[in-house]
Amino acid sequence: MKVIAKHNNIRHSPYKMRVVANQVKRMSIARARVQLKRSTKKAASYVLKVLEAAVANARHNFELSEGDLVIKEVQVGDGRRQRKPKYRARGRMDIARSRYSNLRIVLESVEKTEPA
Repeated sequence: MKVIAKHNNIRHSPYKMRVVANQVKRMSIARARVQLKRSTKKAASYVLKVLEAAVANARHNFELSEGDLVIKEVQVGDGRRQRKPKYRARGRMDIARSRYSNLRIVLESVEKTEPA
């Protein structure tokens, strides 16, 4: 069973977001939470927020327990780009582009097998 949560147009660079997202791929939920709470990166708070939303979706919509869930994939894509003026010397102007990112987390239920 797949459970999906996503957050679009996060005001954070996709490059910086991918660094954090790649750290928690294929982890259990408990280990990923510890990793994200200890991280000093700003992107860790966004990833943690979407991870908590995915766990809540699994619990409420599909009645899955948290211990059976594993992060299957974390996708970070380009969001919109905001263009704003950047003023330069001698009355000139450039365009500064702020990058936004889209984050999507997919959880998968894994049945635990007991040793015989």
